[in-house]
Amino acid sequence: MMLASRTIVSSLLVAASIVSASSTARAIRPDFDGERGIEAQVQVGLGGVSNTSQRVITENGRSGVTAPPSVLGPGFNFRAQLGYRIMPAFSVGASVSINPLGAFPLSGTPDIYNYSASTFSAGAYGRLYFLALVSAIPRTTRVEFSSWGDLRRLDPYVSLGVEYQSISYTQSNRMAAQVGATFARTSISAPVGLGFEYRLLQPLAVGLGAVLAPSFGAWVSRSVTTVTGGNLQSTQDSFIAEDPVNLAWSLGLTVRYTLTL
Repeated sequence: MMLASRTIVSSLLVAASIVSASSTARAIRPDFDGERGIEAQVQVGLGGVSNTSQRVITENGRSGVTAPPSVLGPGFNFRAQLGYRIMPAFSVGASVSINPLGAFPLSGTPDIYNYSASTFSAGAYGRLYFLALVSAIPRTTRVEFSSWGDLRRLDPYVSLGVEYQSISYTQSNRMAAQVGATFARTSISAPVGLGFEYRLLQPLAVGLGAVLAPSFGAWVSRSVTTVTGGNLQSTQDSFIAEDPVNLAWSLGLTVRYTLTL
């Protein structure tokens, strides 16, 4: 009986030692599970486009003609991204952006129209959290922060992607909404993102984000509806823009959550 009791006590002590060692080991190793998983981010702020001329959306040709000022102004921007953080330093995913714009009259247009404009983009991205490459990850846990000033809370990143981009501009008659014109410009863009985020909790981070998206190519479709002889008449055409919008941009606040599986 005495021997059995000693054996049981010894077994319990060994088990306790293993558990204690395991806990200690876990405390000093990186919590890779907390750095991997489904990653969701939203950015809200201001966005717009540059180098947009009236000639882009109204006429095909006219080489050598000086482009009038832009008819599009900045507006509220919403960007959402959903991806997977493969490792502490890298994630991939899909993105979508919606940006209502300010819209101004075309030169010489009668003051009888309402105007609206917006941009839409969708595509894929890859993101690098570069501090994860230089931090002392093998020796420090990244889930139990020691204080609000713990530098491990900082999680800046850079990203690169490819997106389908569309910009639309519409003018509609105030007295007859069906009378007016709609222009839609599409292209392929390569958005470059930069963000600086602070982790309130291990999975939750807030910060600032900016995206610059240069575009390549520009295909424009145009639909114009007029009243001729008392009847509505619509014409449609399409062409390659000579003076394409070469940059879309956005800047805003970000919120990101990483769901560990």
